[in-house]
Amino acid sequence: MTGEQSSRGRAAWLQMVRDHPYITGFNLLLMIIGIVAAVTQLPSEWSLLRRVVAGALSGISVGLFITANRILGAWR
Repeated sequence: MTGEQSSRGRAAWLQMVRDHPYITGFNLLLMIIGIVAAVTQLPSEWSLLRRVVAGALSGISVGLFITANRILGAWR
């Protein structure tokens, strides 16, 4: 990927965030909820960093599953 393609991809991603602030906020909210749930519910033997990353990934995954139709429709 050239530098121009990279900057176009980055610009498209930022434009999608600007065009859909509610979807972006919803996904960030679910990511935060996932982090809080993971820190409180996952085994304490896991390191804090591992629990936070697991919660962030699970939260954002749920958010993307819920909003995928809107996100993909926004890019067409």
